[in-house]
Amino acid sequence: MTVKDAKSVAKIHGVHVPSKSHVGDIVALFNEHSCDSCDTHLSVFSLHVVKSNSKKCKQWYAGLDDSGKKHKLACQYKREISESQKQKKAKQRSEKQEALQLGTHKFPPSPPSEILQETIARGWCKDTSPDAFMEGGCAVCGQLTAMTHLSKLSKSGCDLDILVREGMGLTCLERFSVEDPVQEVKGPILDQNCTDICVSCKNSLQEGLVPKYALANGLWLGSVPTQLQNLTYAEQLLISRVRRNKCIVQVSSGMHKMKANVIAFENPMPKIY
Repeated sequence: MTVKDAKSVAKIHGVHVPSKSHVGDIVALFNEHSCDSCDTHLSVFSLHVVKSNSKKCKQWYAGLDDSGKKHKLACQYKREISESQKQKKAKQRSEKQEALQLGTHKFPPSPPSEILQETIARGWCKDTSPDAFMEGGCAVCGQLTAMTHLSKLSKSGCDLDILVREGMGLTCLERFSVEDPVQEVKGPILDQNCTDICVSCKNSLQEGLVPKYALANGLWLGSVPTQLQNLTYAEQLLISRVRRNKCIVQVSSGMHKMKANVIAFENPMPKIY
């Protein structure tokens, strides 16, 4: 008798069954029990058969309609294919491992053929050619880029009008005296010393967008005057508008790491000049 059947019998006889009671506890509640239902009701017990999983699956499959049976067969077919593929791959893997273990290696190995030697030499020459590592400047963003990723700006066909920033105060022509007027760079903001354009800037301009690192985004500095070129470290410290302070320590492994934040202080430039 299951717990469910015992509770149903107890309900008929008006016997209260506490929750989470076992079958033995429910049977013990009927000791010395007598009521009107005991004379009018009779309990008939039948053999409880526990069905196996295969019988349950067959009974469930028999209750499916045609579409459900087709879906079941399709899933079973896919599962069989995946299992067969796994077994095939496992067999190939084991055969490969056995071949590697049993295979004999010739020592010393035979020298490479002439075709292989030529292929190695050509590959080395191609990887070490100047075109593979030479860099050039992009006229739009001014960044150094590999020559293989650069193309001529004049042949790109990009609309450079979106790089015009006249009247915004982002550029300034070089002044040689205090009396010279402050003038902006006319036309699109480009690096006049460069004639090429990188791939990323070209793609952005072709889509009608301003490149992220374009000089027109407030990154224009202009050409460095002759007086400020090839300065020593001390001279660079004197003309810098900001000086930095950071704390670097050496750890036990020999490497260095930063111990504190980088602090920037403004230099008194008016006093220097």
